[in-house]
Amino acid sequence: MALATRSSQACMPAMIESLVVRLGFPHYRIELLIPLGISLLRVGQVLYYVLATFFIAHLYDRALDMQAVAIILLGSILAGFASTGMSGLLVLSMISLVCNFLALPFEAALALFVAVEPVSDVVRTLVSVAVNSAWAAAVCGRPEPMPNDVPHAETAPVPAGEAAC
Repeated sequence: MALATRSSQACMPAMIESLVVRLGFPHYRIELLIPLGISLLRVGQVLYYVLATFFIAHLYDRALDMQAVAIILLGSILAGFASTGMSGLLVLSMISLVCNFLALPFEAALALFVAVEPVSDVVRTLVSVAVNSAWAAAVCGRPEPMPNDVPHAETAPVPAGEAAC
């Protein structure tokens, strides 16, 4: 679904259905955590901003020390929150926010990012959906027992004179 739609929001019903029906997690937790994670846990976008900034720094042969890496990580997290609800080329504008913290020129690399945007958008969505599903499952803990895990009536001894249900 993430590959076809390139939208994390469109994947929410499928994520909820797979975690609740197929894996047995409690619906009241999953139905809260999945929308919350899609809105706030923007891992795909943050990862994209980090990698794009490292690419631009490497493109201009700029050495990055630990302070610069920390600035990139913090700036990417802030840009990830700021990019909530954005899609397409608007997401690319947030890379300039991170690059401005380090005085890296973003404008020259913009054409490269526009060229690979359709592919990177699919990967960002896939990463976001996978991480949000894993996050919701980790927060919920152990899944509830599935109906298949309950012993069947045929295996229980039936008292004499009664029919099995």
